[in-house]
Amino acid sequence: YPVPFEGVEGAVRVMGEAGKVNINRVSDGMLRKIMTNLGLEAEGRDVVVDSILDWRDPNDFIRVNGAENEYYQSLKEPYDCKNGDFDSVEELMLVRGITPELFYGQKAKGKEGEEAKEKPVGLKDIFSLYALGEQIDINSASLPVLRVVLNLPLEVCRQVIRAREEKGFENFPDLLQRVPELSPFSGEVQKSVL
Repeated sequence: YPVPFEGVEGAVRVMGEAGKVNINRVSDGMLRKIMTNLGLEAEGRDVVVDSILDWRDPNDFIRVNGAENEYYQSLKEPYDCKNGDFDSVEELMLVRGITPELFYGQKAKGKEGEEAKEKPVGLKDIFSLYALGEQIDINSASLPVLRVVLNLPLEVCRQVIRAREEKGFENFPDLLQRVPELSPFSGEVQKSVL
């Protein structure tokens, strides 16, 4: 929808949440993949993943790198571990290991060319409460979701977006036919899209 504003025209587009990953339903393996693709490595990644899983599970058992009440109560401003589903994506900011940079995104160091111009990607861009699960709708997934969840090269992501702007994908074979550059990634992509 075009929107005039102070002499210029902007555009507003409404996108469904099915193009994101449900933070309350995402598996351990998919969380690790997403955190790795966001640049977290080894122990830092494991702390974030285990702490998210501990936050939303109903028990007080601490995963190897996770956190429960003992950790959260030891903070300068203590609070309880949720032990339940997230009520908002912003609630991730309460979880051990999640920094503002990880949640909101930060410019990647060492990137050149087109990748250096990309908007920073954070957890807020990837997760939702309203998505169906950890599979994403290819017809509504944003460029950051395509990059991080599917781990696709930037140009392939742009080709997917251009093709679906002409017409939404009907099924996976339609996607591969219209974006043949996806073929090398088809196995992983097929598992991760609706």
